[in-house]
Amino acid sequence: MPGDDQSRPSGPHRSLQIHDVAPELIARAGEGDVNAKAEFDERCLAEARKLGGGAHRPSMGQDMVKGRRTEIEFLNGFIVDKSKEVGVPTPANAALTDIVKRVEKGDLRPDKRHILELRLN
Repeated sequence: MPGDDQSRPSGPHRSLQIHDVAPELIARAGEGDVNAKAEFDERCLAEARKLGGGAHRPSMGQDMVKGRRTEIEFLNGFIVDKSKEVGVPTPANAALTDIVKRVEKGDLRPDKRHILELRLN
């Protein structure tokens, strides 16, 4: 019966938001069909490989768009701090950390151009 939890795929394929994938494929993947899982995974990877990540937006990007604090200090900021301790420059991590912190403060609006136009050399 539609809407019944038993009619939905189970496992990791159940909670994904899926675009342009036949429900039958999703159901077979959720039931453990190896070929269906492979096809489903390839479609997800193809979407993620699209310029800009396709329909996927990383959680940090979601946080930025929604005006929430990100984990930038604990990820890229940590790399920047530790690399200074050992004398290894990490300009990409430093630039990314700076951009995200400026967005968090409201000095910049969230925009993928900040990253796309980034020049490190």
